[in-house]
Amino acid sequence: MIRNHSPNLWILVLVLTLVPPLAFADDVETAGMVCSVYDSMGASLTCAVSAADKAVDVTIESSDVDPATTCAGFGSSMVHLAQMFSTKWKLRIFTPDSGDVPAAVCDLG
Repeated sequence: MIRNHSPNLWILVLVLTLVPPLAFADDVETAGMVCSVYDSMGASLTCAVSAADKAVDVTIESSDVDPATTCAGFGSSMVHLAQMFSTKWKLRIFTPDSGDVPAAVCDLG
């Protein structure tokens, strides 16, 4: 059974489908929200936004973690925020052993 919906509803659906997800927010702001989530975890990690590199850098203070698994897990837990990026951003995981080179990198959006 097909129902008649208000024309305004169809226009809203069309606009939300065609408008880029981040037309309403800034990528750096979204990256900051990602960091806020990580910071609130209370784990031994730090998070920073690198606007120039379009990256969210998470440094884990332990060598007892698998960076690739951590990157995938963090990335999948941030899907709702990752969809807000208008361009490709990366999640970079650093560990004490990795120094200035990310131990793992995965896409955020």
